[in-house]
Amino acid sequence: MRKRLLPLLLAAALMGGCAGESVPEQPRRFEIYVSSDGDDSGDGSMERPLRTLAAARDKLRAERNGKAATVYLRGGTYSLEESFVLSEADSDTVYAAYPGETVVLTGATAFDGSLFHLAENLDRLAEGAAGKVWAYSIEDDSIDLGAIPREIPGQPAEPPAPTVMFDATLCVPARWPNADAAEAFIRPAWIERGGFSPSENSNQYAPGTAEYVAPEDYIFQESPIFGYDDERIDRWAQEDDAFLYGYYYYDWSAANLKIQSIDPEKNLIEAAYPHSYGARETAQFYGLNLLCELDCEGEYYIDRAARVIYVYSDAPMAGRTVRLAALRAPLVAVAGAENIRLENLTFDMSYESAVSFENSSACALTGCTLKNIGTNAVTVDAGCTGVTIENCTIFDTGHGGVVLDGGDFETLRPGNNAVVGCEIYNTSRVVRTYTPAITMNGVGQRAAGNYIHDLPHSAILFWGNDMLIECNEFENILYETGDAGVIYSGRDWTFRGNVIRYNFIHDIPNVSSWTSGVYLDDAMSSAEIYGNLFVNMADLSMMIGGGRDHRIYDNTHINVRRVFAFDARTFDEWFRHCLPTLAERFEAKPVTNEFWAAKYPTLAACAGHVDIALTLTASALAEPDLNNPMYPANNAISGERLIGSNRGTVH
Repeated sequence: MRKRLLPLLLAAALMGGCAGESVPEQPRRFEIYVSSDGDDSGDGSMERPLRTLAAARDKLRAERNGKAATVYLRGGTYSLEESFVLSEADSDTVYAAYPGETVVLTGATAFDGSLFHLAENLDRLAEGAAGKVWAYSIEDDSIDLGAIPREIPGQPAEPPAPTVMFDATLCVPARWPNADAAEAFIRPAWIERGGFSPSENSNQYAPGTAEYVAPEDYIFQESPIFGYDDERIDRWAQEDDAFLYGYYYYDWSAANLKIQSIDPEKNLIEAAYPHSYGARETAQFYGLNLLCELDCEGEYYIDRAARVIYVYSDAPMAGRTVRLAALRAPLVAVAGAENIRLENLTFDMSYESAVSFENSSACALTGCTLKNIGTNAVTVDAGCTGVTIENCTIFDTGHGGVVLDGGDFETLRPGNNAVVGCEIYNTSRVVRTYTPAITMNGVGQRAAGNYIHDLPHSAILFWGNDMLIECNEFENILYETGDAGVIYSGRDWTFRGNVIRYNFIHDIPNVSSWTSGVYLDDAMSSAEIYGNLFVNMADLSMMIGGGRDHRIYDNTHINVRRVFAFDARTFDEWFRHCLPTLAERFEAKPVTNEFWAAKYPTLAACAGHVDIALTLTASALAEPDLNNPMYPANNAISGERLIGSNRGTVH
């Protein structure tokens, strides 16, 4: 992992006083050895290692007699056909790579390149691709080829397509424009029909699918139709599983729309189902999953009906390898356990997540590499406490990096789950928005000392209370989106006790508009933001959208286009549709119970004063009820240092 100076210095400061303390001698642990060329009939010694993780786990259960244990994995690749599951019976165990050796846990199935033959359906190939597209029939029906998932804002996520590797290259379904093109998106020549499906009437099945039954009050709109003026797109009409991926209305909301039909006579592309927001002329997208666009290494195509996979190679395939993620479950699943540690392991090629923690405590994932993962690399569920992801490298995931949950909203008991000292980059490869490097849910999670870079959308999303985001470095975030934040939360008056401090946020582009270092959206309230350094921000350091009780102080801004955009949107007409959600979320939280009232007295004072029908009449201005959270009251900004930066707007 690339070492960054600032997090190391800050971590050293935070850990001051630890050096020189004596460490008591630890009792000897029960040890077992595993080797990829071992034998499960062995005794688990270094001389006679076991072959599988499952055998080591089962031997420990039978023989450890309550001792803490360490399982050493010798160097090699371990292919998993099912999740390696650790439960309460496996507590107090370390699974670690043997010192100095590289251990890879993978859920992939490998296909030898010599088994591939040149594709014969030449009429469907891209110009110049003949003799360079290779095919292999996957006859093993147990290998799940999945499907290209629909992605619709407001709809539940669908399972991902399997991850595909060609030698060391992570591949994408064949697309145009290519991912490395100077212009990676195309725009519609015109919008023939911009139909939408209102999100307040959303359903788990979109209109246009056989399973969908519209509710009685459904406001049905037809799917969008786009005009095009590039003859190249005519060839897409022969494809029967093609998609358009892109941004159709807002630059903060990506979607994957299946193509219903293409009319080369009228130059029209019709989507198979509506988009939640509709489509407009500023839409941008690319064609996806198109055999006729398979024209470079790093792309693939799967004909799921025929069970044939296609790849592109200028040279013969002998000596090359294509790998397909086959395990539809986490590589390692920890459930109901305590004090499990996974150390210095590499997790590679998972159909879904790499590691999951459920209802577990005091567990750690440390010094690991997680790459080529189908969804999120790591998930920590709401039943967990004290789970730490530390000093790991996470990259090339289909969704995000780490999802943290935990804590109790009734008592404000913290989850104390954390991501510390990690490098996370190139996530969100499949689902481009709202799949950040770190998601923090619940109460009392921490993100500290991480280096997060090269993401199309946000780096950290937090939804809850008493979150601590400190000493992180962020670079080249939001490179594909707009109206979004490096660190983002929104639309809840009850998110309290959140602290954002000592972060280094720099070189953030603005390819659309309203990109911000910290974005507290739609009246999200009561954050403490201090000691942060913002450098080379193409637009904003901070966007504060109508919230209250914020404390912002002692931040430094260098070469920032606008330091602040701070508004009072709760009274704006365009914001009226958001107010019922704010009120519902306020009423759903026990803001006056003993725990909340003691910790957040200004929030408790708002109980009984919420009036979302209030408008800014003369009397409302003359005699304001400042306990009504509609008023963005009690905000304070002080000690900000601006160097080569513009203040922006505060109103």
